[in-house]
Amino acid sequence: MKILILDDELLNRIVLKEMLENVGELILVSSGKEAIFQFTSAISDSEPFDLLILDIMVPDSNGHEVLKRIRQIESELQTTQSVKVVMLTALSDFKNIQASFKLDCNGYLVKPISRDSLFDMLRSIEIISKHQSV
Repeated sequence: MKILILDDELLNRIVLKEMLENVGELILVSSGKEAIFQFTSAISDSEPFDLLILDIMVPDSNGHEVLKRIRQIESELQTTQSVKVVMLTALSDFKNIQASFKLDCNGYLVKPISRDSLFDMLRSIEIISKHQSV
């Protein structure tokens, strides 16, 4: 499994890396531009991501813009299966949650998160099996 994590805070990237290092290959980025570059590079290399974890508040763009662009790229390339996307953010207001789901995210978690809540989300969107121990 290949996972892209976008978060501008180093500590958040480290925590997510520790939580997910046994799940698959992790690519950690701190900007929206890097996330889009990594996403398109992975597709070009025929090694697409299985999961994106996107923070909404990043300096050069925001997670919503990144998600919108990723869905556009998938549409342009007519990919057969969309990448699963979980928004992971400090923003818990209805407006941001609604905007994320309108852009076709698969899940939404509010920071701080626990390992259990993250893995419950990954099971609910079928990234990992319900019986898989991690």
